[in-house]
Amino acid sequence: MQDGERHIPRLLAEMVAADGKVLEIEELNAEALIECFVASMTARDMTVDEARAQFLASLEAETAQADAEALLARFGHLPMPVKLDLFRAIWMIAICDGELHPQEEHLAHRFADMIALGRPGSMAAQPGTEAEERFKKAG
Repeated sequence: MQDGERHIPRLLAEMVAADGKVLEIEELNAEALIECFVASMTARDMTVDEARAQFLASLEAETAQADAEALLARFGHLPMPVKLDLFRAIWMIAICDGELHPQEEHLAHRFADMIALGRPGSMAAQPGTEAEERFKKAG
């Protein structure tokens, strides 16, 4: 399992805690996403139970925002399909409670920048880059 994959539960915990409150709907969504990610990992050296335990420990330790930059940096080397799945997952958690808190949005944008997904106006979305092409296709 790649180093970044081992930190997926921590990333999801970071998003759950980003708005300063942990709602049951956010926890349930994160746990379901953890199951999906663990099932799709190529090297299976982490079980679903271990991943859930890591997620819950991260929530209990209240690591949110403490070392977000270091955590986000661990995902840059993952294959683009995994990065995109993670990006979708953190947005799913961010909006599952029916509202988007500014800290949730900020974390999602930081993640996008860190993994070089880019966004309109960012360095990664400049003409001729892969991110810029994806934005054109997305409309």
